[in-house]
Amino acid sequence: MSKIVLISIISFLFLSCQKQSPKEKSPTNSIQQTTKGDGQSKIGQTNFAVIWTWTTTKPDLVTYHLPTIADELSNLWKNDVIENAYFDAEAKDDKLGHFANVAFFLKAPSTTEARLILNELTVVKQGIATYTLHPVGLLWLDRKTDIINEKGMTKSYVAVWKTQNNQPADSILKLQSEQITELWNAGIIENVYFDIEGIQKANDKSDFVFFVNANTTEEAKSICNALPFHQENIATYDIYQAGVFWMGKHEKN
Repeated sequence: MSKIVLISIISFLFLSCQKQSPKEKSPTNSIQQTTKGDGQSKIGQTNFAVIWTWTTTKPDLVTYHLPTIADELSNLWKNDVIENAYFDAEAKDDKLGHFANVAFFLKAPSTTEARLILNELTVVKQGIATYTLHPVGLLWLDRKTDIINEKGMTKSYVAVWKTQNNQPADSILKLQSEQITELWNAGIIENVYFDIEGIQKANDKSDFVFFVNANTTEEAKSICNALPFHQENIATYDIYQAGVFWMGKHEKN
């Protein structure tokens, strides 16, 4: 898999970090979309990491369209089209002015449908940013909000894994699963996306992706290095700073 797939999810900024906090926002607008958010099972739906790259060098252009961009993003979240968004106010790369980079996962039945949704966004139509799509499997474990809040806010780092040897032994797979679950229960990792096909055959998906809550890159790497898949040289990973958690899944009243 190309290294661009690494979901450092260093994205683009929909909102200024000075004006936004990592809380779920209430949508205010509507936007036409191809995926329904009625709570019903979405057969054939998959997840895509959406990686944004700034194409404009004009902060004023972003500021002018910011309210519309924020409303469109909020509406997609409300309708269960996007989930698990993070923003990075301390991004060192792909930075534009005082804006924070934003990353999220998009749900769509296919790459074509995903592009139809994204191409209708103002940020694309106005040439503010461009995107790439990367399938990442299904959401397995979300986040232990209460435990994470009790421990206090840290940075989040996204770890993107790719198995080197297909079909690891059942004993190793079981141990890997148990340790990931333990880390999740402790609030150390969150939002784990898992592609069952990835450990069985080659495909274009990352085998699994999760976010590590840690104060430094070194601390996040030490957590990943202790996992059985790394210890047994079954998988490699790349890790990038993703910022802080912003919006999870919209809960309908």
